[in-house]
Amino acid sequence: MRRRVWLTVLLLFILSSIAWAAPNRVVFLDVGQGDAVLIASNQGGAMLIDAGTRSAGAEVVVPYLLEAGIEALDAVVMTHPHADHIGGLIPVLESIPVSRIYANYDIHTTETYKELLLRIEALEIPFIQAEPGMEIEVGGIDRIIVLHPDYPLTGGINDNSIVLWMEIDGISFLFPGDIETRAEKHLIAEDAYLKAHFIKIPHHGSNTSSTLEFLMAVRPEKAVISCGEGNAYGHPDFEVLLRLAAFGVDVYRTDLHGTITVLIDDGTVDILTHKRAVKLQAP
Repeated sequence: MRRRVWLTVLLLFILSSIAWAAPNRVVFLDVGQGDAVLIASNQGGAMLIDAGTRSAGAEVVVPYLLEAGIEALDAVVMTHPHADHIGGLIPVLESIPVSRIYANYDIHTTETYKELLLRIEALEIPFIQAEPGMEIEVGGIDRIIVLHPDYPLTGGINDNSIVLWMEIDGISFLFPGDIETRAEKHLIAEDAYLKAHFIKIPHHGSNTSSTLEFLMAVRPEKAVISCGEGNAYGHPDFEVLLRLAAFGVDVYRTDLHGTITVLIDDGTVDILTHKRAVKLQAP
């Protein structure tokens, strides 16, 4: 009788643990004028795409990861070597173990990029060239596939950005870095599978990206624009916002909404926003 009671208690504990398991999360961190996206599965897998500027990495990304209980990252993707995307990875690597780093091997002669590469080498983190068709394995994520860039690299630094397509629990995301018109046309010409429920709008909503043809190929339901409040670049561009409105896309912006968290549980989606009280300084 006692054994049956203990078995019943154990079964109830297991069932309650499953029922209360944290949902999958895709978090567009408010790093000001830059990009940083955390993907965390309910099975403990975690990946970071970019990390904003160095100050944003120290003041926003690292504290968020630690508070969220992210003890290690299965993968980090450096979409391209501009400081507003990779600068924050320096404090991240100083604070959290990383299993693999994916990059496009583009050359950019800045002290920030040099310091980051030296840090990766010192920590002996596998440094992998992301190529079209490559799949990135992260526990609990159904699929993450690299769509771009092709080699040898021929575009500018923005157009050479790594582009990722991801599916988790039936919900798809497109992460296009800072690609511009040239790369968008190339992806369409290559017949890449771009359709996604969510898109991280390329290049912070610049008018050099998000062409009508590209948006027609993606057909997003929701879009996230990562940009700094009152930024000097005029991001996001009004014409880009008009195009998104014409497609009936729900738009979320880090400059207006702060950190944007997409919770995915059994194919259902909830979106939470949180605005920081203190603004980061522009890079």
